[in-house]
Amino acid sequence: MTGSKPPSLDHTISRDPTDSAALTLPGHLDTLDLEAMGEARAEGGGEGEHDYEEVERVGRYMVLERLGSGAMGVVLAAYDPELDRKVALKLIDTRQPTLDRARARLQREAQALAQLGHPNVVAVHDVGSHEGQLFVAMEFVAGQTLSAWMRLEAASELAPDTGEDADGPRPTRPWREVLEVFAAAGRGLAAAHGAGLVHRDFKPDNVMLGADGRVRVLDFGIARSANEADPPETDASPETRAKDAPAQLTESAAADTKLTRTGALIGTPAYMPAEQFRGSKVDARSDQFSFCASLHEALYGERPYPGGTVGALLYAVENEQLCPPPRDTDVPAWVHRAVVRGLARDPDARWPDMAALLEALADDPAPRRRPLWAGLGLSLILGASIAIVVASARADAQVCTLDGREDAQAELEAVWGAEARARVRAAILDTGLEHAPAVWTQLESRLDAHAEAWVDARVDACEAARDLSSPEQRELSQRRATCLQRDLVHLRATVEEIERIGAHGQSSPPIAERLGAALDSVAALPQLGRCADLRELMAELPPPEDPAAAARAEALDRRLIELQVKHNAGERAAARGALEAVIAEAEALDHAPLLTRAWLRRANLLEDAAEFDEAERAYLRSLELALASGMEREAASAARNLVWLMRYEQARPAEDATEWDLIAGAMTAAVDTDEAWANLNCTRGIVAYTEGDPDRARALLETCLRLREGDPNPDELGIASALNNLAIIEQARSDYAASRELQERALAIRERVLGPEHQLVAASLSNLGSLAGFEQDWENARDRHERALAIRERVLGPEHPDVASSLNNLSNAELSLDNLDAARGYAERALEIKLASRGPDHPSTASTYAVLAMLDRQQGRFDSAIENINRARSVWLSAYGGDNTLVGLALSVRGMTQLDRGRFDEAIADLEAAERLSLANEGDAGELADARFALARALVSREGASAADRTRAVALARQARAVYLEYATVKRRSLAEVEAWLETHAAEPASDPE
Repeated sequence: MTGSKPPSLDHTISRDPTDSAALTLPGHLDTLDLEAMGEARAEGGGEGEHDYEEVERVGRYMVLERLGSGAMGVVLAAYDPELDRKVALKLIDTRQPTLDRARARLQREAQALAQLGHPNVVAVHDVGSHEGQLFVAMEFVAGQTLSAWMRLEAASELAPDTGEDADGPRPTRPWREVLEVFAAAGRGLAAAHGAGLVHRDFKPDNVMLGADGRVRVLDFGIARSANEADPPETDASPETRAKDAPAQLTESAAADTKLTRTGALIGTPAYMPAEQFRGSKVDARSDQFSFCASLHEALYGERPYPGGTVGALLYAVENEQLCPPPRDTDVPAWVHRAVVRGLARDPDARWPDMAALLEALADDPAPRRRPLWAGLGLSLILGASIAIVVASARADAQVCTLDGREDAQAELEAVWGAEARARVRAAILDTGLEHAPAVWTQLESRLDAHAEAWVDARVDACEAARDLSSPEQRELSQRRATCLQRDLVHLRATVEEIERIGAHGQSSPPIAERLGAALDSVAALPQLGRCADLRELMAELPPPEDPAAAARAEALDRRLIELQVKHNAGERAAARGALEAVIAEAEALDHAPLLTRAWLRRANLLEDAAEFDEAERAYLRSLELALASGMEREAASAARNLVWLMRYEQARPAEDATEWDLIAGAMTAAVDTDEAWANLNCTRGIVAYTEGDPDRARALLETCLRLREGDPNPDELGIASALNNLAIIEQARSDYAASRELQERALAIRERVLGPEHQLVAASLSNLGSLAGFEQDWENARDRHERALAIRERVLGPEHPDVASSLNNLSNAELSLDNLDAARGYAERALEIKLASRGPDHPSTASTYAVLAMLDRQQGRFDSAIENINRARSVWLSAYGGDNTLVGLALSVRGMTQLDRGRFDEAIADLEAAERLSLANEGDAGELADARFALARALVSREGASAADRTRAVALARQARAVYLEYATVKRRSLAEVEAWLETHAAEPASDPE
């Protein structure tokens, strides 16, 4: 069997407590290792209280009280009887076997702290284990975090306590006092750098100001040697996020939250330099940036870069959009210059080291004092990412003009009433296709269900709007009404597009494809629940303030929805042409939400047309726009699609997509919905499979499926896609029964929802055919592949890449049935299509080279066989690296070819390498058995074969026989061959002839 690609697949900011009794807690709690916490959460741990069994002793330490807890453990106040002192004891549960790497990280944290021994770094006294748990004993610091020092006393001393957080600059302490405290923290950081360590998460919360007046830097939990490589990417389940976060009107947490769940973004975004956002190597200059960001906040009462979301913040940092100092500040210009230099995007433009920065901050050319005056910014009920302008005319507009269900039904009637229903029915049935009545039944049912849900949502919105009084509530109600109107526009465009299904005659795309695409269009109608989702409403940016510009934006938005429907309906060429005009008008209007959605749609269209280079540029443009305007959902989609495009469609090296995967994870964490996490896990799962990591792929795809099935309004086609891809993974793991069950479930959903003549039905049939091939049921495999090919040729056209995949699979089936001429005809046609659509260096093209190589071998064309399999191996090697199972498959085919042509030493070298790769990757058992049996024959056939060769050969053949016996129903021919071989060779004497 040759490898082939799977079918197309388809926050609240936590403020510091004002309770002085709690001020000794945050610093110690923050020393829990960030990445280790992410690993623990990936294993299912929550973010709430850690399960903790009360104990009286931990090692020699007597437990006094529990100070608090984190995701991985607890922090205790304890007494050390040997040294007669109070300590802070961090107790971490590392008993789970999957947390070995986390345990090592935590031990490294303690060792790093213990090595420093500096008065401005928290001291570690002891590290040990207790009943399978790791503990770290450190000095007990009574005091408060620098963050609390900056906010709590400053606010109480300089301004009345309003009980709310200000959006504008907070009151600040005198700048000389700030510099004095930060200089001490800077000396601690410089000491860490001198010991070769980089903190990677310096911020005010990670500095303690003790009651003794001494400043100490904490949380070296993600510190590491400056020469140490970053950890490999990990993935945390979306179920690790807080499920009970209240849906309230509040500032977005994205810019202040530690995004450990992405497994890559280590640190706190609000204080991170550009290189850390990108996942590039960090060094002491990265800590310098974080130090200056913290110092800027302490001096001016606001952070240096604007952005209420991670995306907006990342854009500001990358483009050096530094906030100007407040007009009323008394911070001297020479201090500002020193801080700004440390905030440079380019690490080389910052200060050479912390010592140089501290020296500059101490070099006061003309000491002076001015009265401190800092205005307290007005507190907004909504975060910066929403930017609602309640003073606009829209706030005074009537929210709802409907009165009761009958009026809502009347509004819908113009879109999906009796006349529209009759037109759509006629358009579907007039196609004359055999399955048209079944398609009409599906369409009618789904359109009726959506229409009823729309009426319910509209009535509910109107009833909820009647008692609203505040401008903010009225604005949100207006947003809900606007959202429902946009959905009605989408429904109208969908119905009208289906009505035109026969208007294009027999032009491209074929009528069968347009019929299937009609079901796609209905399936793509928006989920109406989002119009009642507070986070969705808050995330929507407002229209332009100018009424004329707002009207233009609304009209362009309607056109964009109509073009999206055309795209979903298969009218890609028409949609693409019209979209260019929309983009041009949107560029002139310069309205970010509209531009972002337009470029994202353009990228989707280009990707569908296999114009991958142009699609990449369009995704990058949409990502840039989304990040700049704080559109987190669109940013997550663009970044995720970039990863898919680069790693799957273009088979580019992993490092090409690293930055976009990082951003996709960060934006998904910011959006934080089950749908967003499911999409990311599915994308990463398929990429992991193509990289030869079926175990990781399986875990990611199982999470994706669980999230989609748990949705109150499940996306059936999304569930089918996840089932389909999980089935492929189980097939790769040789669990054919599980794979078949999953694949049959996917096929049943797709046939029920989409009818029998749809490309996704063809995809399921194709995968069932491949599975039958793995089970050596080649007649069944051929039948499934023929059905898939027929659908694809009718729906997609004869030159589509998916047609080539079906041809490739049919060639494989015919080859296994010894129909060599038919096999070659299919393979050569497949190669022609793939070279035209994918090029010679795509892994899918390599799979056809491999089929041709096996055909050449069967027909005795050994030179051609070697040439074709070497082409396949070269492509797979470049795409996936030398330890991939497909590279092993190529070596196995080449080794067997060398065996057939009598070049036994070359055969042995290739087959031994193939065996090693298969064992290392836990590859397909049948393919490993085939390689071993071929290796056995080569060992006894080479000139001068020794007794050791013969003994080893018999052992290899017996190992192969054991596998063939296990799969006797599908390996009958191989079993007969190996048993006949053993009957001859196992009976021979093992000793060398004298």
